[in-house]
Amino acid sequence: MSGIQKYDYVSRDSIPSRLIDPISNLPLVNPVELPCAHIFSKQPLVERLAENAFCPTCRHQCDENDIDSITERLFILMLEDLTVRCTNNKAGSGCTWTGPRKDLANHLTPDCPFDSIPCDLATSGCTWTGDRQNLQTHLATCGFVQIDCQHKSLECRWTGQRQHPDNHLKTCDFVTVHCSESLEGCPWEGLRSTLSNHLSTCNFVKIPCEYAELGGSQMCLHKDKRMLMENHVERCNYRIVVSAARGILAIQQQQMEGLQRSLRAEIEEVRTTSNSLFGMHRLLAQVERLKERVVGRVDGLTQRDVHVLQTIAEDAESVLLRDVLMPGNFPSLGEASQNHQIAASQEGQGENPIS
Repeated sequence: MSGIQKYDYVSRDSIPSRLIDPISNLPLVNPVELPCAHIFSKQPLVERLAENAFCPTCRHQCDENDIDSITERLFILMLEDLTVRCTNNKAGSGCTWTGPRKDLANHLTPDCPFDSIPCDLATSGCTWTGDRQNLQTHLATCGFVQIDCQHKSLECRWTGQRQHPDNHLKTCDFVTVHCSESLEGCPWEGLRSTLSNHLSTCNFVKIPCEYAELGGSQMCLHKDKRMLMENHVERCNYRIVVSAARGILAIQQQQMEGLQRSLRAEIEEVRTTSNSLFGMHRLLAQVERLKERVVGRVDGLTQRDVHVLQTIAEDAESVLLRDVLMPGNFPSLGEASQNHQIAASQEGQGENPIS
């Protein structure tokens, strides 16, 4: 019967008996009527009829199907206008609100400051529950509230739950930090985002000797603060060895560069010769075609003329080879042909044509 016990009535004894449920002895809630005209609160009646199918007042036989809701407006208004206290009034303390029963639900949500509610972030995992009036106080410290980084003004864009800011601040680039060598005497402090740049020049950072390694071999093992390393380097026993090695490496580098230049020159010479040989091949092909044309037209020529033409063709071939391989040292192809013609004319004039 919990459904009808949630109300705390003011002046309970002054409520008319016709508004009282005979079963619960409390004011009617959701009133219903049986065929015998007796009125009850619905929930207690349904529970009673499930046990005994008789009217609780007159013992008239009936069941749940015989129940009818009361819709008489005046009767309903009388019930709903009964004065009740807020359910959060606990033994005289807590909420002091009183009013018509019909207004209690509206008072409890969302007005009653004493109503017990969960945290707004219950779905995020917060298990807090308390009076509505204490919710804002709780939210001010709730670990599940989303907050910005305290360095938002410096453009940090982090947001997260209030309970985890320390994890973020351990890595936040906008937190002011001291140099990691502060215990060694470095006075620097600045944003974490600039620490690495500072350490690259910090005089208090210990660095290895510049002669610590050469060609993968370990050498000087000395480490010291950056501000003191220059003095060590000037007297380091490995300085002479490394300087000599660097000189040898420089000479080898120069030799390598000279070899590279020589190789490039030879490659260019080979490329030029290749192009010349290609040109010679084309000229020889032309000479062969010319020889074929000349041989094809020897009809009617004298034996001397044939000899002259063959000689010219052979000389032309040798001249072409010479021009490709050693240009400028011999007569041209035209000069060679003219010389042979003169020599031929000076020979015997009376030879007969070939028959």
